[in-house]
Amino acid sequence: MNYKAIIFDFFGVISSEVGLFWFKKYFPEDQIDHLKEKYILPADLGDISYDQFITQIGSLVGISPSDVKKEWKNRVVINDSIVSFIQKVQGSFKIGLLSDAPSEFLRPLLRENVLENLFDAIVISSEVKITKREEEIYKLILNKLEVDPPQAIFVDDNVNNIKIAESLGIKGYLYNAGTDSIQDFVKTLNI
Repeated sequence: MNYKAIIFDFFGVISSEVGLFWFKKYFPEDQIDHLKEKYILPADLGDISYDQFITQIGSLVGISPSDVKKEWKNRVVINDSIVSFIQKVQGSFKIGLLSDAPSEFLRPLLRENVLENLFDAIVISSEVKITKREEEIYKLILNKLEVDPPQAIFVDDNVNNIKIAESLGIKGYLYNAGTDSIQDFVKTLNI
C-alpha cells in the first residue's frame, strides 16, 4: 500500500499515559471506567474547561488544583524514539496528531517540548467537540491532511479507537509503549 500519512495519538504513544494512571493512583480498578466517563470525557469534549476538570478531580481526592496539575504534568514523559521516528519520516509522510485531550493541557505540552512543528495537522477533541469514539474526528484529520482513508496509518494505544479508524478504511496500528519498538512498528507496517 502506498501510504501518504501517519496519524499519531498523543497520550500513550508520543507521551506516556497520564489520566488513566493518575486515577489508578487514587482509585480501585473497578471505578476507573466510571470516573473516566464522568470526569475525563466532558473535559475531552470541551464541555468543561481544563481548570474545571482539575478542580473536580482534585476535590475527589482532597488535593488542591495546583497539586493535581503538577501531578499530571509530572506524569508526562515524551517517547523520544517515536519523536525521532517522526522527524526521520517527515519528508516522506504527512504527519498528523489526533488526541482526546483538554486543549489547555495538551497545547502547552506541545509547545514546551517543541513538538508542534512535527505535525502537518493537529486535531484535539476538546477544540472540535468530538472524541475518537466518533467517526467524524477521523474524517476531520484526514481532510486536514488531504488524504483518503486507505492512504493513512493511525497509531493509537486504544483498541477501540483503532477499530473505528479501521472501519473507515484507515490502517490501524495498536501501539503498546511497554513492548513495542519503532522497529516493530516499521516492520509491521512495511514502511
